[in-house]
Amino acid sequence: MGLLDKSKNMDTTAMKTPEVAKAAVVAEKIAKPAKPVREKKVKEKKAKKARPKRVRGLPEDYQLAERVPRYISWLVNFIVNFGLIIGAIPLMMFDSGASGTPIYTWMLVASFLVIVLNIFILPIYTKRNVGQFVSRTKYMNALGDPANFMHGMLSGMMGFLSLMGLMFVGFNAQDIAEDTTSLVYFIVGILLVIFWFVNNSFRRNSDVNQSLVDMMFGVYLVKHIPTGSETGWLLRLENLGDFGARYEKRIQAKEAKQSKKSEEEESNSSEEDLSSLTVKELKDRCKTAGIEGYSSMKKDELIAALQ
Repeated sequence: MGLLDKSKNMDTTAMKTPEVAKAAVVAEKIAKPAKPVREKKVKEKKAKKARPKRVRGLPEDYQLAERVPRYISWLVNFIVNFGLIIGAIPLMMFDSGASGTPIYTWMLVASFLVIVLNIFILPIYTKRNVGQFVSRTKYMNALGDPANFMHGMLSGMMGFLSLMGLMFVGFNAQDIAEDTTSLVYFIVGILLVIFWFVNNSFRRNSDVNQSLVDMMFGVYLVKHIPTGSETGWLLRLENLGDFGARYEKRIQAKEAKQSKKSEEEESNSSEEDLSSLTVKELKDRCKTAGIEGYSSMKKDELIAALQ
């Protein structure tokens, strides 16, 4: 009986063991403390940095370049950039085909070197070109800093690009219907010429004489005053301004003479107009002008009073 009871007890324990084990696992799970819930960090929005406002307008302590210095700058740059090319064109047209390297080839090579110097090298190192040294002008932005060298190169290339555009149009106009390449060159030439006209139309309609390229870079052509600290080749470039100053004085003297002459012609014409009027008409004019005592004046006196 004892063995039989033990076997029964063992069977009962074996049957109950899985249930007890499950209950123990559930109890352990319940007894385990719950994991703390992590609070999500709220990211603070970064404040947007305020962009600095672009300063516009003529820089302080600078004066806009007047009409004559602008003209001198344009004229000098035109002669420097295109003088040799213009001189080489007639030689190319009347070339006899003699042996050896023709002189116009050397002229074109020299012209290319001069253009590279005036349009690329000088603007990079001095922020100015030969025309601006002669006219004593320079480009400055609203902060009073020199213009970017990219502006100097682009503004210096405007005339060259317009000339290239005219050449593209002239050399390819006859073949645009048959050759696709000629059509492309023709269209590029038209666009270059249009860009040149638009750029200059902006300058003519601007109160501060800014071209389209000037507006893109926010710069102004102003007067330049040498500092006196220049040395070497930079001093030689600055001395070119003496030629520009003398030429400017001659132009101003010529304009003053023409202005004086036109004023004299106007005064003479006004005298002739007054002398052709009758006494009554002269008195009416004196009355309108508020001249006293005109009623007793003679014709010559009336004319003198009106003048």
